[in-house]
Amino acid sequence: MKKTLTFIMLVLLMHSLSAQLASREPEPRKAVVESFTGVRCANCPTGHNIVETIRDQYPNDIWSISYHPTNSNLTTPLNPGDLDLSNSFANAFYAPNFTLRGQLMPSAFVNRRIWDGARMAFYTEWSAHAQSILQESSPVNIGLAAFYDTIAREVHLDVEVFFTKSTNDQALYVMLLEDDLLASQSGPGGGVNYLHDHVFRAALTHAQWGDPLSVSADSGNVYGRQFSYNNRAERFDWEKLTVVAFLRDVNTEEISTGAGLDKIETSNVSTGIEAFDMSSMIELFPNPVFSQSTVKFTLLEASPVVVTLYNTVGIEVAKYDFGLRSAGTQKLTFDIDKLPQGVYSLRIDATNASGVKSLIKY
Repeated sequence: MKKTLTFIMLVLLMHSLSAQLASREPEPRKAVVESFTGVRCANCPTGHNIVETIRDQYPNDIWSISYHPTNSNLTTPLNPGDLDLSNSFANAFYAPNFTLRGQLMPSAFVNRRIWDGARMAFYTEWSAHAQSILQESSPVNIGLAAFYDTIAREVHLDVEVFFTKSTNDQALYVMLLEDDLLASQSGPGGGVNYLHDHVFRAALTHAQWGDPLSVSADSGNVYGRQFSYNNRAERFDWEKLTVVAFLRDVNTEEISTGAGLDKIETSNVSTGIEAFDMSSMIELFPNPVFSQSTVKFTLLEASPVVVTLYNTVGIEVAKYDFGLRSAGTQKLTFDIDKLPQGVYSLRIDATNASGVKSLIKY
């Protein structure tokens, strides 16, 4: 298999991921519509249409996420063999003590604001609430850049946050969504060939309520962070993946603003350089492991070496940079004591070579 990243493409990508991404000027808030939907919900196709209508009216100003929470009996697939769109990540959001209106579908949060005593809004209210949000000034801006490495089958994403004025502390969410997912849908406008859009697939941030920023929310402060997502199991169709990021005000629970990418660019121009797969030559000992493990492999030439661990849903959980290594047999020891028990994919990246091995943590 050949690498598909040319030097020119690499320079362009490095430039895009190191350039200023977030505007330094005050901007209006962006609206984030987090909808709760299910394939057994008869009125949900109407809700889907409303989301698309308001997004079309305000492109790049309104971003949407479709949650199919597992704590609802409306999200179970209709037919055997149907794609299961449900995900437990949204269960905490769909809990009555957070929605303040029980559990209803279709429903949505609009920037998680409490409207008339409830955070959960009926679909007849979404458009007016979103327009109200767009009229307000945001204290913070978000910028994004992303590309999909078709060889490594990884999404690489840069997020930048800039505070245009001082505000409350913020927590960051970054989510992968997928469009055009075929799954049977009940209700008028549904059917066996129904296409679902903006479906939540994975959170790249780790915490349920968003990852705290490492900078204070003071005017002029900048926060940047890079994310990677391993799609080697091909759980998702990369051509249909989109990204949404938003900031939660930790004092009010409201979403301060959001940003998104409706398309992830790819690196897919061949260099003609053969990428050696050394997976079969990687040894791990001990494996299973309690705290420390050693990986053994051979480099055919001197090369920088990076070892990365991914969890079972493809999210990077640890990275170890071993710097420039001489050619020959390598024995590299790393500590995973802080990782929870489970199965991980260990990936080694070197010049013109890479490999993957499973690792079990006790």
